[in-house]
Amino acid sequence: MRQDFLHLKAPENWINDPNGFIYFKGRYHLFYQHFPYAPMWGTMYWGHAVSDDLVHWSHEKIALFPTKDYDRNGVFSGSAVEKDGKMYLYYTANRYLKEQDENIHVADGEYEESQVMIISEDGFHFDNWNGKKQIIPVIRDDETADSMDTRDPKVWEENGVYYMILGSTYKHEIGRVILYSSKDGENWSYLSQCRMKNYGYVIECPDMFEVDGQRIFTGCPVTPVRCGDKIEYEAVSGYCLADFDTETGRLELEDNYSLIDYGGDFYAQQTNLDKDGRRVMIGWIRMPEAVTGMKSSKAAVFLSKIVIEKKMREKKSHSQQIKII
Repeated sequence: MRQDFLHLKAPENWINDPNGFIYFKGRYHLFYQHFPYAPMWGTMYWGHAVSDDLVHWSHEKIALFPTKDYDRNGVFSGSAVEKDGKMYLYYTANRYLKEQDENIHVADGEYEESQVMIISEDGFHFDNWNGKKQIIPVIRDDETADSMDTRDPKVWEENGVYYMILGSTYKHEIGRVILYSSKDGENWSYLSQCRMKNYGYVIECPDMFEVDGQRIFTGCPVTPVRCGDKIEYEAVSGYCLADFDTETGRLELEDNYSLIDYGGDFYAQQTNLDKDGRRVMIGWIRMPEAVTGMKSSKAAVFLSKIVIEKKMREKKSHSQQIKII
């Protein structure tokens, strides 16, 4: 079994967003967006690796792959929680309305997205044929969500209630996040949403958590970053303070976000708690263009992790330290 040290890479070919990061039954599990057939983006699978210390990683066989009409064009990003001793995985299912004739792995125009869950008893075996459940079908009401760009469910439990935050867009003009809640992690009800005009036109990979009693939002606004006349990056990773009322479902975010990384090289970040209760963030270290001479994108894109230590001074101001481990 292949092993990686410190930075997790796919065994071969394409890797992007980290998914389903969780400490489960004494081991760290990390899944990731993976196209196993070529060093390029294509129909997404979930690769899988495990670690005892967040430093040494052993690769497992592919965990999730398309089997249903609703996820025929990709098992997109998502998250994991533990419930009743089982691992619950949540992901976005992607379906093209039309595929390109010369490359069926790319949409020719529009696509649609829905949210799906799958349960594993041990974190290693997943029934891709019979175990999937579409928990939030394609939403066709623009005021609620966008049928094309509503994705990347991050799920967490708080005081006996499960919450899901999704990244989305409003009319492909401003970014928004959408919240759902559930009593059992399987049956979900719409809760609220928050639209932010200064957060790009789509938000990807949202996350929300508490550090020292202050709720933090992280996400990836899709917004072009220019350097002179050249667009260097199409999207960035950012964070801000959040105010979330669990009684009413109301969510408010700061008007502007701060960058986690000054550039586009750390993207699609996801957090969870380690075995010692520290909040650990893992992200995709991507490169806008392949490095000359590299035979495979596996050498150019990999996952890295940071531990966040935040000390909140006031509700509207804070300091941050990020430690690389």
